[in-house]
Amino acid sequence: MEISVVLLDRNVFAFGETIRSQITFSNTSASKVESLGWASVQIHCSCTLSDVSSSDEVTLSQNRLITSFQPVLESGSKDVYASKPSILFADMILDPGTSKVFMYEEQIPQNSNQFPPSYLGQGIKYSYKLIVGTQRVNSNIKMIKIPFRVIKSIAPQNMSCFEESRDPDDKALDTNGNLSKSPFITLSDECKEDGDCHSFNHSEIYYGGSSKSFHHYEIANKVGKLAKLSLFKNSFRIGEEVIGSFQFYNQDIRCVEYSVSLISEETLNNSNLELGDLKKGLNISCVAKCHDVTLGYQFSNMALQIPLHVTPTFQTIQCQLNWYLHFVFVITPKITYQNNVGQSEDDEWNGPKTLEVETMVWDLPITLCPTSPDVLTNSLLQPFSKRSVVCEI
Repeated sequence: MEISVVLLDRNVFAFGETIRSQITFSNTSASKVESLGWASVQIHCSCTLSDVSSSDEVTLSQNRLITSFQPVLESGSKDVYASKPSILFADMILDPGTSKVFMYEEQIPQNSNQFPPSYLGQGIKYSYKLIVGTQRVNSNIKMIKIPFRVIKSIAPQNMSCFEESRDPDDKALDTNGNLSKSPFITLSDECKEDGDCHSFNHSEIYYGGSSKSFHHYEIANKVGKLAKLSLFKNSFRIGEEVIGSFQFYNQDIRCVEYSVSLISEETLNNSNLELGDLKKGLNISCVAKCHDVTLGYQFSNMALQIPLHVTPTFQTIQCQLNWYLHFVFVITPKITYQNNVGQSEDDEWNGPKTLEVETMVWDLPITLCPTSPDVLTNSLLQPFSKRSVVCEI
């Protein structure tokens, strides 16, 4: 007896969409009549922690002996969501060489604020599966699990992720690792020319504004101004590029090079976790990075690609995922350019052999929003095809 399960549309869905699948039961025997006691199918979301203690492993081995249909017991996960099981049949008999086809449709919950999206983190994992379970008489239950990805809906009621917000108490670290004032001073939106720009107090950073307008920041430390950073917006869809531009000032300090990293910040709340023994804390990981050498240049463009496989910003009672841009500037005191009297136009300036440098870092929170499920499906290295998963029972 073989069971074949195939997703008909795609393997990436948004909350509120309908998943469709085709389930086929086939008797591959040439002479024997096969029978099954029952079969059911449902959508299931589970939460799995990275750390499982030895006592949990003993519990898992005992759970495998249970004969009731409980999909998460075998994997040691916790139920987050499960749709109502759909009974495909009860007591089905198949003659040799025959098969029976069933169609299954189920809507994924619309309340994307109540349930988490698919997420593979360092300390926690949320996974969605289409689970088909069946059993022969006097035999163990057999299950087929088809994973698929669920993202937040991009419907108008869920577009609040594009509302830009910032914490004005964000601070930078100086070269000694101590907290200092943010090196980014927001400029007014009407700042079009250097003569019209004015600095704000570090504690009065303005974070509002439309995503269609530029956001200007002046980068400075105790010595003086380094550069002006301009960003198009502060909320991005996965797959987009974070595009910005730097204008460097030729004043008391110069930027030798800089790097920008896209950092995910996973926060676990141990008080709401029932599995494992994780401590409440942060899990930090870098998913993308770009850098540029800027010594001797007045302008520099930044383009940081957001990968399509990452999970947009979300929050549940167990986990919160935030994103921010991590800037690292390597700066040096002003370098004197030598202008010899007899120097021709073809002569090149060579930089010094050594430089006295220091670093200046700052974290800029951003919001990652979902994109269309069709875009995510079409971006796969192997295009989606209606390939079936076959299991012999």
